Amino acid sequence: MKLTKETENVSLKINALIRKFYPDTKKIDFKKYLERTEMMQNLNEHQDSLVLLLDVRRFQILYIDGDLENYIGYSLDKMSENTLLNILNLLDEKSRLFPLTLYSWVLNLLNKLAPEYKQKQFIYSWGFETSHRQGRKIKSYISFTPLEIDERQNPLFVMVLLQDITHLLKSENFWIKGVFGETEKKTVEQDIITDREKEVLQLIAQGQDTKHIAAMLNISPNTVDNHRRNMLTRTGTRDTTALIQLCRMMGMF
Repeated sequence: MKLTKETENVSLKINALIRKFYPDTKKIDFKKYLERTEMMQNLNEHQDSLVLLLDVRRFQILYIDGDLENYIGYSLDKMSENTLLNILNLLDEKSRLFPLTLYSWVLNLLNKLAPEYKQKQFIYSWGFETSHRQGRKIKSYISFTPLEIDERQNPLFVMVLLQDITHLLKSENFWIKGVFGETEKKTVEQDIITDREKEVLQLIAQGQDTKHIAAMLNISPNTVDNHRRNMLTRTGTRDTTALIQLCRMMGMF
């Protein structure tokens, strides 16, 4: 598969960021993770999902579990040497900068955090769009879970879950969320869902109606409905059920 100029440029910029952030280039044995791939296979419960092992420093996929051809229309042997770059090559025009945005945001945030906040870290994102070989657009959810960290508590190898959530979204935006430490680390970036909206959404998820939610939170029914509409608009989710499912996947409650 021939890489586009945009993909090549994004790759060069990401690798420049990585070299600056990870000055130590010593080799790490990743084979021990490949020997435990049964763990990844157990996580891959959905036909429309992939589980990947990603070498963060080298910006390379080391292992894939799942039906890659079903997900993007190309089999693994058609992806040539660098599977990750070839997957990024399928990004829709609106999502071309997603990988650079993701790497820049995460590395910049990790550079500012004290080590104690990095000991437990998860990165979530949703909404970036790829093109299937048959022409249809696929919006994805992605989560990053560190498997190995360096002495600065920065991730070296991460397990990546990639899942098709096209049926949950109607907007063209993508979002990134980071969780660090035992509790969420507040940063200058505002979460897509406010704390009050999370309270409302949790009660909706529990089956409470608007009137009861208003009474429990000491707000008006109109305010409850406004919170619901605002969350749907801001997240680009198709309906409240999709909103609840996506927020649970993102670890919001």
